[in-house]
Amino acid sequence: MSIRRDASPLAGNSFTDLVVKFGLAMPPKMVLAAIDEILSQDKNQAEDQLNITVGGDGGTASFASRYEYDLFAVLPVVRQLDESRAKQLLEENQTLQSKLQQYPQGLNSLDPPPPPERRRTPITLVAASAQWSAWVTALAQADQGSPVLPLRPT
Repeated sequence: MSIRRDASPLAGNSFTDLVVKFGLAMPPKMVLAAIDEILSQDKNQAEDQLNITVGGDGGTASFASRYEYDLFAVLPVVRQLDESRAKQLLEENQTLQSKLQQYPQGLNSLDPPPPPERRRTPITLVAASAQWSAWVTALAQADQGSPVLPLRPT
């Protein structure tokens, strides 16, 4: 697999970001192969030492290399797709263990995504007796935008 990577580790549109955002919605084998490629490329560029610090509403974490940063970012996805591989990666990179205990969702712990928009959930009511049936129907119609709602059951 050959992947063209973004030069900036924190650009917000890197391959790592794609895996973090959409990894659980993609085929697991493809995601794990992509993660292996990301980490392999990071190891090949190990001489490029970086000091990366990221933070958000959930806290701040610092990393000594692009590899550490990317592993921190993708490990929550690896945990969900292949627990044994996640344990192996953590054993090989013990410096990240305390960071991932503090921030178990990786980047999403540091900068939690905004909650989904609050959607209006339709109310479902069950009539207790036949006399309430028309009122419940009218109430359900009113919840869907109908302007008429009886004041008492018929």
